[in-house]
Amino acid sequence: MTVVAETRAAVVENTSCWSLPSVPLRRSLKFALFAFLLSRALILTVWIGAQFFMPDTNTLAQTPGMTFEPQLQLSPGLVQHTLSKLAILNDAGWYATIAERGYDPGPFNVEQQRNWPFFPLHPLLWRAAANVSGHFIGAGLLLVNLCFFLALLVLHRIALAFADGAASASLASADRAVLIMALFPTSYFFSLPWTESLFVLITASSFLAAVRERWWLACLLGLAATATRVTGLFVLPMLVLWFWQQRARVPWHAWCALVLVPLGLLAFMWHLDQVTGDALAFSHIQPAFARSPLPLGDLLAGMFESPAAMIRGWNPRYLNFAAIALGFAASAWLLWRRQLGLAAFLALGLLAPLATGTVMSGTRYAMGLFPIYLALAAWTARREIEITWIAASAGALTVMAGLFAMGINFAGA
Repeated sequence: MTVVAETRAAVVENTSCWSLPSVPLRRSLKFALFAFLLSRALILTVWIGAQFFMPDTNTLAQTPGMTFEPQLQLSPGLVQHTLSKLAILNDAGWYATIAERGYDPGPFNVEQQRNWPFFPLHPLLWRAAANVSGHFIGAGLLLVNLCFFLALLVLHRIALAFADGAASASLASADRAVLIMALFPTSYFFSLPWTESLFVLITASSFLAAVRERWWLACLLGLAATATRVTGLFVLPMLVLWFWQQRARVPWHAWCALVLVPLGLLAFMWHLDQVTGDALAFSHIQPAFARSPLPLGDLLAGMFESPAAMIRGWNPRYLNFAAIALGFAASAWLLWRRQLGLAAFLALGLLAPLATGTVMSGTRYAMGLFPIYLALAAWTARREIEITWIAASAGALTVMAGLFAMGINFAGA
């Protein structure tokens, strides 16, 4: 029995580079706060500035030779107006309808867009926060920004546990992971009442709980993930593979706790069945949102049939394709590092939206999958690469945030 136990322990040691971080929590708090304030200040500045570079094109067209002269006058009312306008655009508007009045009643049909594809946990929390604060939009903004700050903190702790080598190198890697996430080209979605902040917080926290051997907490957070997005279901293979790699230390009741993970999705399906008569309404309504099943080969062929078409409607094709390709490269690297659960979570999280026949929103989907930042932090360890990546990413974030504030549709996908 002793020989067997030693053998199993050796297997665990050889398939995991994880260790609990010795860096004090206050150090992670300080850097998470720094990255949060830096990135949110950049985004808010761009959003406010963009309001003054939106000329009346009709007036300009009717007056040949006329130029647009912007005027900038800051005020608290301007900040509130800007945030209120942007807070309910696109998907955030659908979540707002759920928070305010619940899901649209059935019977199910695909003749028009309804709010059925959007999962319930985020709007439920939004409604609760609004009931406490008395301010609907402000509560939504406060909620997602708090979730984003906490997600940065959790990512820092995960990255500290993941990075091997000297303590200083691990700390530098964790700092890079957090900064890369905060300055990702579409990270302005983390500050809007969408599910991005909540989803990355819950999924990263679930994995961190598993690393710390808090098995039931990890599974309960997995349940919350499946009530937030359909891709939250991929927390289950992530935890299963992690449990299997750590099987020498995982008690039998932890394996039993895994049954909790799908319950969030099942509860949502039950509610949709009561409201619409179709438990899979969240999936069956996708054609109304221009998403239909398509073989991956056809999708890839379509990407290159018109190489000059960089943007189509809501889809900056090559930006989204690059983000998805980067995600798959990160998944392959994690697999090479024998991080099976993280690799599976990342790959499945990218494959799911691709199965709907488009790379639209690919950058946003990749952004919400926390393992990608562990890979990027490792790949940018050299100082010159780190500076180049951060500068390019911050530049892209500035442009995309500005386009979003000006109502350019592909920046809102």
